[in-house]
Amino acid sequence: MRDDLSPETFWLGFDRETEATAMRLELQLRKRRIQRRGFGDMIAQFDRQGIVLRNAILMMERKKRWLMKVQQGGADLPQEARFLRLLRRRLHAMQRISRTMVLIHKGKRWPLYSQGFAPLDIQRVQALAMDSTMAQLHRIINPNPQSPQSKEMGCFADIALSSASFLAHAHAAYRVALAQKRNTDLRFVDVGCGGGMKVLLASEFFDRAEGYDFDPSYVAAAQQVLGRSFAGSHKVFQGNALIFDAYDTYDIIYFYQPMQDADGLETLEARIAQFARPGTILIAPYLRFVHRAEALNCGRIAEAVYVAGLPQAKADKLRQEAERMGPQVAMQSGRIRALGVDWIRRLALACAANGYTVPS
Repeated sequence: MRDDLSPETFWLGFDRETEATAMRLELQLRKRRIQRRGFGDMIAQFDRQGIVLRNAILMMERKKRWLMKVQQGGADLPQEARFLRLLRRRLHAMQRISRTMVLIHKGKRWPLYSQGFAPLDIQRVQALAMDSTMAQLHRIINPNPQSPQSKEMGCFADIALSSASFLAHAHAAYRVALAQKRNTDLRFVDVGCGGGMKVLLASEFFDRAEGYDFDPSYVAAAQQVLGRSFAGSHKVFQGNALIFDAYDTYDIIYFYQPMQDADGLETLEARIAQFARPGTILIAPYLRFVHRAEALNCGRIAEAVYVAGLPQAKADKLRQEAERMGPQVAMQSGRIRALGVDWIRRLALACAANGYTVPS
């Protein structure tokens, strides 16, 4: 770097050069692992540019200290100090992104489901306590008895799956979506949502979480809760699962055996499998669906997670890809938007699309 180069001039030139590398890295991160070419070399080039930036900052800081000593402050030093701070932030962001990309490149396999806790594991005790609390909260949110119309339809009452189990299924489904290279505008629906607790929980993973139920009193209870929690991005509405015709608008469909009538449940399962788009992720945490999935052309990924229209051999390959997605969940939050210039934000979002969030 020339001795007379100012932090502002260096900033502009460095951004132009590094953005080109960042764009190539982003393109690689958006591809499937098997399609990436030269990804490791690109990360190394990005690191070399970071070293150039670090050395330039050290040189400019030495120059600033010398000028402060000679000129006793100098009129232009506050502006130079500002750009030096910005360059320091840029360097730290690049270092954090680089470490994250190295993790993605290594491709460690993370099981889609936890292997469980030991009987005396303290985290198991805490999880059980949380589950018990959430079950009580569920009853508080929806204290309504099942309506006669719902009973006549053959619907189950609002019996909730444990929150810990649901979160495990939703997290696995989220990682499958990342492996499918779908990580934006993911739309989730809970078929027979009752009081809407699972819609609330799903909102931690998916951009739009929705649910519907046949029972109007359940829907009213859920709408009251969601109305206090969100500003329209998530919703609950009344609907009949046996004639619902919008399954093809969702990316993740959750149904926890909403029909107690065997024929009605079979009709519902067939309707979901028929109308869901190929590639739609299904969460069906009950034993009956394990035996029905193959006949409905739904490949089983793991536990209660399936993919519509996917043969089992391809589902097995998708599971392996999903296991190489990182375990972190990153909505496109203000934290990512605050990382800096566009190419840094885009790289951070591309890392998040692989299940790894860039540390703040």
